[in-house]
Amino acid sequence: MAKFIAGASADVLGMHLARTPAAEHALEMLLELAFLCMVPVRNERPAMSECCKALRASIVEVRN
Repeated sequence: MAKFIAGASADVLGMHLARTPAAEHALEMLLELAFLCMVPVRNERPAMSECCKALRASIVEVRN
């Protein structure tokens, strides 16, 4: 989490990740979603439909 906060989110997954701005932004989107899904209070977590939208958006981000 410290690397994510420090802006080094690509370092979380290692050397095999493409280091393009689009890929790094998509990774940040995925990590933000992961942290939202781990919120202790159930009602504060995103709905599955919101998770699906976020995942689709990250795929579009990488492809463009």
